Amino acid sequence: LMQSVADLAGRAVPAASTCGITLSENGHVITVASADALARLLDEQQYELDTGPCLEALRTARVVTADDLSTESRWEDGYPALAVAHGVRSVLSSPLLVNGHPIGALNLYARTAHAFDGDAHRAAAQLTALAAATVPPLVVMVPVTCASVVAVMFTLPPACAAAPVVVIAPARTVFAVAVNPPSAVAPTAPMAPPAPLS
Repeated sequence: LMQSVADLAGRAVPAASTCGITLSENGHVITVASADALARLLDEQQYELDTGPCLEALRTARVVTADDLSTESRWEDGYPALAVAHGVRSVLSSPLLVNGHPIGALNLYARTAHAFDGDAHRAAAQLTALAAATVPPLVVMVPVTCASVVAVMFTLPPACAAAPVVVIAPARTVFAVAVNPPSAVAPTAPMAPPAPLS
């Protein structure tokens, strides 16, 4: 589904030459879909430098626009020059938000300066919402005993460290299930073991 969104970007935003979609997983950023090899390269160069519009959108949960990379003064570690060397002049990076939390970014690249107008921003917002909706729920099941449920500190990967926790009790085992979207919920009281089935 993510790949379909990346492929759709070129039709939805005519100014965009290509599109890449970034997700943050377990503290690492990866390109999960791209319209072509150029988009993947442009994304990955930012990961290597640990700077750029894509990562800024992810870290700040804000839309980041670079209207002309040939005169850009941000990201001084060299990303603008690398992008220009590949024929890219404009970038529009929109954060993928799940329940208000940034989990990635949708990155549109254009070969002309000042390529992204108001219509492009609105189309990008729709694409970003569509991409965020395709992110599957993250489920982590941790078996614990009923007696120890209140004392358990659930150790989860960073991507779901603040995920809600739902406690289910089949038979005598309790399972903690962490799912996206993130929002802090934790068990606050012990659960008595369920009554045996008659």
